[in-house]
Amino acid sequence: MQKKNPFKVLKKYATTKEYILLFVGSFLFLVLLNLQNLAIPKIISSVINEYQQTLQIPTFFYYIVGALAIFSPAASLIQNYLFAILGEKIGTDLRNRLISKVLKQDYNYLVKEKSSKILTVILSDVNYVKSSFIQAIAFAITGSVLLIGSIIMMFSLNAKLATYVVIAVPTFVAILVLVLKNRFKIFKEIQKVRDTLNKVINENIKASMLVRVFVSEKTEIKKFKKQNMLSRNLGIDVTKIFALVIPAISALFYICSLLIIQIGGQEAIAGRLQIGDISAFNLYVLIFVLPLVSLSFMATMLAQSMASLQRISEVLDRDIEFKDGKEPLERINDIHIKKLTFEDDGVNILENINFDLEKEHKIGIMGLTGSGKTLFLKHFLRAVEPTDGEIFINGKDIKEYKSYDLRKEIGFCFQENFLINETIYENIRFGRDIEEKDVLKAAKIADLDEFAKKLEKGYKTIAGEKGNNLSGGQKQRIMIARALVDHPSLLILDDITSRLDANTEGRVFENIKKNYPNISMILVSQKISSLKDCNKIYIFDEGKISESGTHDELLKTSSLYREIELTQSNYDE
Repeated sequence: MQKKNPFKVLKKYATTKEYILLFVGSFLFLVLLNLQNLAIPKIISSVINEYQQTLQIPTFFYYIVGALAIFSPAASLIQNYLFAILGEKIGTDLRNRLISKVLKQDYNYLVKEKSSKILTVILSDVNYVKSSFIQAIAFAITGSVLLIGSIIMMFSLNAKLATYVVIAVPTFVAILVLVLKNRFKIFKEIQKVRDTLNKVINENIKASMLVRVFVSEKTEIKKFKKQNMLSRNLGIDVTKIFALVIPAISALFYICSLLIIQIGGQEAIAGRLQIGDISAFNLYVLIFVLPLVSLSFMATMLAQSMASLQRISEVLDRDIEFKDGKEPLERINDIHIKKLTFEDDGVNILENINFDLEKEHKIGIMGLTGSGKTLFLKHFLRAVEPTDGEIFINGKDIKEYKSYDLRKEIGFCFQENFLINETIYENIRFGRDIEEKDVLKAAKIADLDEFAKKLEKGYKTIAGEKGNNLSGGQKQRIMIARALVDHPSLLILDDITSRLDANTEGRVFENIKKNYPNISMILVSQKISSLKDCNKIYIFDEGKISESGTHDELLKTSSLYREIELTQSNYDE
């Protein structure tokens, strides 16, 4: 993909009225606050000079100070509020744009890009852009106003003294930046180490049971200590930078103070500078120095934000390869697949698959782990696209249909029991606009009703994170109910009954047959007892269909099928 300008991501926020108004409002208050900061030394100078001459402080100075005491916190509050709102709105919009783009991509994109990376972009990178980038802009505005303003004010007081200060300060700061130049990489290294540390912690929490089962606590603790030590060392290195910078700033003030005392004293004796102006000079030097010293830190902040902006840009600018169809689909009657092949990195994962599903038929699929069964089933949802071959639904190419209609007509139970940390009821409904009667009906068909009613909170019982509060069989029944609740015309069960006992499995299939007499079904299972009544059984082997036929036909023609049937019969006995 051609590398694009990452700033295009932010174009929307520079051209949309809502964002412009927030930025302009915040900018105005920020400028006013900085102008106030520039005015304060001048006010103090005037007070000192007036008192030196009259030994009195005019009353209007008290009014000025009182007005500033009210204006300053109010303006700061409004400015910070507007900038915070701007940052949050940009962050929210970026996350919405990212998740919308990701969901429109095909399944291959998610596999290749890795969900962990996409999660980092949507959360961490967006946070960097909305906070660090916005702060860097605010600092740039503040720094520019204070730098230019302090120079103007110093020259307005005394051009000779201002010239010495303006030459001395940048020279000193430039030397300081050169000394610290190579150390600023630490800030980037810190982020990488923290990312790794977070990853180690996350893995240990998620796999805490495995760590205990395989007695690998010492290894994991050692891994954590290593990353924790790196984090500590980098933290100490950052402290060293500040330990050098702060005394350096102090030394700079001492140098400037000597200049002000020496040259300012001479100018005061000559009558070209008043005592109050010398005091103001000290304050303007402070205003002049801080933005220069902080410039290097702002550069580091911007470098991190630019890296994040680049990753966000890569996601948003990526072309959507998935092309949706336009034809509506009311029901799936039949499916015919011809010579389907799926290739990844030059290797055929699926090869020359021919498959037929007639209306209201039940098709069985059997095969060893890794033989391509699940990947093959994902083609029905258009989650993946075949490299070669054709898929026809009701006589038309699958690509002609709207993906929404297609997926609505398929009730898919995945191998993984993916449950959200919500109630059993919400796990069945899964965010869809479905009536309660349909949810309860699906639960009964999946043989879930009796179990749910025995619970204290019934269907309002929380399933737990990844369904940890439920058994494997209970989770599988929830998955079946979820697939059935929207009345699909095709039900795909990808090895979903593996944890159900024979009686429960039999009741579930009987309930489906009774309540959905017109439904077609594709059932993946390693249990021959589950596939006996299928109209046809396909046996997958290393990405190919090695054999197919009914149960009786395969017993006659397939030695592998006979061997599996015999093994499972002996086991049951």
